[in-house]
Amino acid sequence: MKKLQNLFRTLATVALVFSLSTAAHAQFGNILKTAKQSVKMKAQRAKATARDKKNSIVFEHTTGAVLGATNDAGDKVYGAINGIMNKGNDAIRKAKQGAIDAITGKKNGSGVNFSKGFKYKDLDENIFPYRPAENYPDFFSSAANNEQLDQTCTAVVTAVLEGKTIDQFVNVTLKDGRQGVVPIDETFRHAYCAEFLNSPTDFEKFKKVVPVLMFCNRGFYERVKYAIDNPQKGIVSVSKGQLLLWPSKDEMDDARYKRETAVLEVACNAVDYNKLYEFLRETYDLAISTPDPSDKAMVYMMAETVYNQVFTQHADYDAAGQPARQIDLVRARFAQQ
Repeated sequence: MKKLQNLFRTLATVALVFSLSTAAHAQFGNILKTAKQSVKMKAQRAKATARDKKNSIVFEHTTGAVLGATNDAGDKVYGAINGIMNKGNDAIRKAKQGAIDAITGKKNGSGVNFSKGFKYKDLDENIFPYRPAENYPDFFSSAANNEQLDQTCTAVVTAVLEGKTIDQFVNVTLKDGRQGVVPIDETFRHAYCAEFLNSPTDFEKFKKVVPVLMFCNRGFYERVKYAIDNPQKGIVSVSKGQLLLWPSKDEMDDARYKRETAVLEVACNAVDYNKLYEFLRETYDLAISTPDPSDKAMVYMMAETVYNQVFTQHADYDAAGQPARQIDLVRARFAQQ
């Protein structure tokens, strides 16, 4: 317990590992066998060039067919922990670059200094609309609301993993007069993204944004449900007269996808590769040493999110290098348990 708390002390989701309901424990306990098989399948792949391995590593396990699964149940269990946006490498790169263009106003990443960071006032208002910041304290990290954001993050991610519907919304009035509501997860997702983009070389801020990156994980994203009466028209509640801030749920998802893929792209260029390696090594080691199956699965999912979406896509990633091979080794150790 102490080791886990120390490792994830800056992650709001640390409480998830020890706060899941009995039903959730049973559900995620079943993931381990599939997760291990995933790693074994990767180790047994035919010989490939380093470039091929780098380009395919995120997507090679997105279907049950790779695991030999022949039933929907098997696919769903696998997808819950190890799914990644199944759109192909080119589409992912295009989406990331489009996100960078959107938040910086630059084309093709020209002149972008990822390590320097991005001031909030310079970010695109369609994706980061809460300004001036002092008028929207719920959407920014500060000494006054850090604990609340962490608690909200924990509660939301727990609800998603337990299959519950997110039914809390926050009223918002933008400076252009637009009014509406946003789901409660918008508070920490916006806050942690803005904080990371402002100081992308601060590794503590990267660890803080890891729970947000889970929303880019296909298996996790597909479990996110909102209590919205009419998603197509952005009508949250007919009885309460609530409208989404966006014209539809799809437009809300698109704006947040751009924001979070921008975070991924910046992370892949600005986060210290060696610190990323140390974080992953410690996290996989923890997954190996954690005895409870559901706790083990949760820690493993955290590690896989960072591994698939940042580490293997990092500008300094070298499949044949010592850090990458060390992580491959520790993942193989997990699979042998």
